[in-house]
Amino acid sequence: MIHEVRTPEGIDIRFEVASIGRRAAAYAVDNTIIIAVLTVVGLIALIFIPDGWGIALFLTLGFIVRTFYFPLFEIYGRGQTWGKEMMGVRVVDVEGRPLTGNAVFLRSLSREMETLIPLIVIASPDAILPGAPPFFGYLALTWLVTIAILPFFNPKRRRAGDFVASTVVVLEPRLNLMNDLTANVKARRFDFTTHQLDIYGIQEIQLLEQILRDGDETAYAPLAQRISNKIHFKGKWHTDPHAFLLQFYKDARSRHESRMLVGDRQETKREL
Repeated sequence: MIHEVRTPEGIDIRFEVASIGRRAAAYAVDNTIIIAVLTVVGLIALIFIPDGWGIALFLTLGFIVRTFYFPLFEIYGRGQTWGKEMMGVRVVDVEGRPLTGNAVFLRSLSREMETLIPLIVIASPDAILPGAPPFFGYLALTWLVTIAILPFFNPKRRRAGDFVASTVVVLEPRLNLMNDLTANVKARRFDFTTHQLDIYGIQEIQLLEQILRDGDETAYAPLAQRISNKIHFKGKWHTDPHAFLLQFYKDARSRHESRMLVGDRQETKREL
């Protein structure tokens, strides 16, 4: 499932919507972290702080951690908690705008209405409404089930909090960087003058890079012959046209990069 957004700059970005399984796993990791922190804090508080103050401190810190863990991490972690980062997912604005603090807090507070409060009602209805009738717990269970299955019935797998905050959870984009062709140049076997390197422009060097990446060995010798004729190269390249092309690509690219540092940009080749 793909989610497409257009940024305020007019750039179209495509995200892959995170699966329900990934989201559930991220949520489980985050809650495991929260429980671990509260367990450690609770043990310290109960052991070292007497007269009920330890329990009060534990409840207070529990409320703070549970309330602010998700919004703070998602605000300062660019839409990611520790669990989301481990599962490779991220919260983004559904329209492509920057993720705001208001949206993140709305999304987090709605989680209390989605899960925590219904669970409390099911476990102990009187804790929410003293003298609550028996069907009160069944209503809470119906609400809990409805909220749980909501992501299965919308194309972007959004939960209630996502609709409230106008967000969607997507897979973290991963960059697939191509290997550096120049790393294959082990030793210098061919030398080119600056005049020879300046003959071809950026477009031709990019085309040469594409041919080298394609790996069609039948194209190397004809291309090396054409380049050597164009730049009047007198060296012996015939024994290894691939090495010749790699060396020329490396030197020509370095030459263009150094020239662009001083604002001299050559897009295409020059005539001799």
